Amino acid sequence: DCHSALPTGTDTLGGSTMTRLKPRLGHHRTLASDRVHAALETERMRRRIFLTLCAEAGLPTPTPECRFAPEREWRFDFAWEARKVALEAEGGVWTKGAHVRGAHYIADMAKYSEAAILGWCVLRVDARTLCTAATVTLVRRALASRPQSLSGNF
Repeated sequence: DCHSALPTGTDTLGGSTMTRLKPRLGHHRTLASDRVHAALETERMRRRIFLTLCAEAGLPTPTPECRFAPEREWRFDFAWEARKVALEAEGGVWTKGAHVRGAHYIADMAKYSEAAILGWCVLRVDARTLCTAATVTLVRRALASRPQSLSGNF
């Protein structure tokens, strides 16, 4: 029964002291929510670092979570709207995450196809390489390849 309590002092992490007599299901929910929380914090940190790298490189500030198709809920991780350049940091590439599995992969294909029809240049990088000089250089090249905005050169 997944709702039964663990014996007093038992922990499933091999060493750390867990809350005693915690229901198994609740225990797993706690562990799962801790993992989700840690992943979200890592993603937020990567985004902040990337925005800092862009500023240090003299690039315009991108719009995070930019909706590009009003009739859909689609968003780009980062977008430079004046140039129609977007950057997607794809997670789970090596861990069989959602974006590389069946239905989500097909949905991403539709999203990127619609972006192309609307004139967007969509750059895709592994989330682990978001905060690298290579990604900043990729963005710089994409921005330079698009029509100049009124704000000048990059």
